[in-house]
Amino acid sequence: MADLRDVTTVLKTLSDQNRLRVLSLLDGNELTVKEMLEILQLSQSTLSSQLSQLKDSGLVQSRRDGQYVFYKLPRQYPQDVNESLMTVINPYIKNADWYERDQRNLQEVLKTRQAASWQYFADRNVQNSRSPGQTWESFALGIMGLLPPSRIADFGCGIGRVAGLLAEFGHRVVGIDNSLEQISSARKLHASMKDRLSFIQADMEACTLDNESMDVVLISQALHHCRSPENVIQEAARVLVPGGKMLILDLYRHSQEWLQDRFGDHWLGFEQEEIERWVENGGFGNCNVRIIRSDSEHTEIDTLVVYAGKR
Repeated sequence: MADLRDVTTVLKTLSDQNRLRVLSLLDGNELTVKEMLEILQLSQSTLSSQLSQLKDSGLVQSRRDGQYVFYKLPRQYPQDVNESLMTVINPYIKNADWYERDQRNLQEVLKTRQAASWQYFADRNVQNSRSPGQTWESFALGIMGLLPPSRIADFGCGIGRVAGLLAEFGHRVVGIDNSLEQISSARKLHASMKDRLSFIQADMEACTLDNESMDVVLISQALHHCRSPENVIQEAARVLVPGGKMLILDLYRHSQEWLQDRFGDHWLGFEQEEIERWVENGGFGNCNVRIIRSDSEHTEIDTLVVYAGKR
C-alpha cells in the first residue's frame, strides 16, 4: 500500500466525484465490485480504475475471500490524510446531489445480501438438517467450557434451538437475530419458556442489550455470515460483565466457495490467528482455540471452538 506524500496528492485523489461516491459507500460497509457496480451504475472499467487509485493511495483496502474481493475503508488512514481534511470533505459528500440516491441503492443491495443469507434458514427442509460446521462434539465441548452462569446472550440465535436448550437447564437466555422471520419462529417454538427465554430482533454488531448485562455470550455458526466479525466480538465484550465468558463455534478456514452461493456465507471460515487477534483486540484474555474435525456430511469443513474471558 503506497503512502501519500503530501496534501496535493491527497486532494488530487479526492477530487473525483466517483471516488468520493466509493468512499461514502465504504463508510461502515464492506462491498464487492459487483455490489458497487449495482449501486453506482458505473461501467466496470471506470469503477476498477477508481478503486485502483484509491487503493494505491491507501484510502481503501481489499481482501479476497474465495470467489469474491471485498473493499472497505482502512482502520487508520495513511499518515498524510489527517482528520481535519476528512472532516472538511465529509459534509460535502453528505450534501452532494448523488448521496441520498447512492445510500438508497446501498440499502437495497444490503437487503439483497441479507436475503441470500436468510434464504437457507427460511427453507423448512434445511432447518431440519445440519449445515456446515454444526457438530454435537463441538457443541458439547463448548457447553463443558462454560461456567454455570445466570444470564446468557445467544448471538445469531436463529429459531432458538440452542437458546431453548440452555433455558431448559435453568439459565436466563436472550436470543438475538437480525431476521424477523427467525425471531418470530423462535418466539412461537419456545412460548412455554418465556419467563426465562426472550428473543430480540437486532444486529449482532449493535444489539440493544445493556452494558455489562450478561454473564456469557454464545456465538454459534453466525460469525461467517457477518460483515464485520471483529465488531461482533467487540459487541460481545460490551454486554459482558468483567470476567464474563464468550464462546464461539464457527467454521475453520476452508476453500468451499459453493457455500457463498448456497448459504450466503460472507466468510469462508476463519484462521486461528485471525480469531485470536480479534478476540485480543476486543478486550478478552485467556483465549483458547480448538479445531474440531466435522462429523457432518461436510467432512471437508472443520469447526473452530473459541473460549475467552472478558478482561
